[in-house]
Amino acid sequence: MVYCIGLTGFISSGKSTVANFFSEKNISIIDTDQIVKKLIKKKTFFWRKIIQNFGTSILEDNQEINRIQLRNIIFHNFQKRIWIENLLHPFVRKITNKRINNNKSIYCIIAIPLLNKKKLLEYPINRVLCVLSTFEKQIRRFLMNQNNNKKIFKKIINSQPSIKEKLEISNDILLNITSKNQLKSDTLILHKKYLEYAKIFKKNI
Repeated sequence: MVYCIGLTGFISSGKSTVANFFSEKNISIIDTDQIVKKLIKKKTFFWRKIIQNFGTSILEDNQEINRIQLRNIIFHNFQKRIWIENLLHPFVRKITNKRINNNKSIYCIIAIPLLNKKKLLEYPINRVLCVLSTFEKQIRRFLMNQNNNKKIFKKIINSQPSIKEKLEISNDILLNITSKNQLKSDTLILHKKYLEYAKIFKKNI
């Protein structure tokens, strides 16, 4: 069994950047967003189910699902969001836990953007790291994609766990409020700490 860090935060807070810093240190990253991306690839079971529910208007020219368009729909329609979560989440959980069991890294990072108390019970997470940023920096990063807008940003923010909920489950906080270099430096400090925790954990299992 491997020591697991749950990586979470809000949209455009810098979670992927932090995950990349850990990856540079040869720490295994299990990204649930990437698992979803593979599950809904063209012609898969999930692709067909989603097309049946949402129609072909969400397809790109290459027949892949336009994930931004799909995201925009589900954040305007609560029932469709629940439907797609119920469709995908059990398989995301199964794949994630399988990767954890097969992991060879000294510890691993499980990136779960919507991590909450309920989901925390579904994974063997030993510690939670939350990445926080300012609202202004988040929306600026979000709007760098031409397909995004402020209305969608607010919809997504309102659908995510509150900052109080995030802090209640978090053991460590990374503040992404100054520079990328500072964020990297703070991440590497945590990395050293996690190495020690992982060694203790391994001795005790």
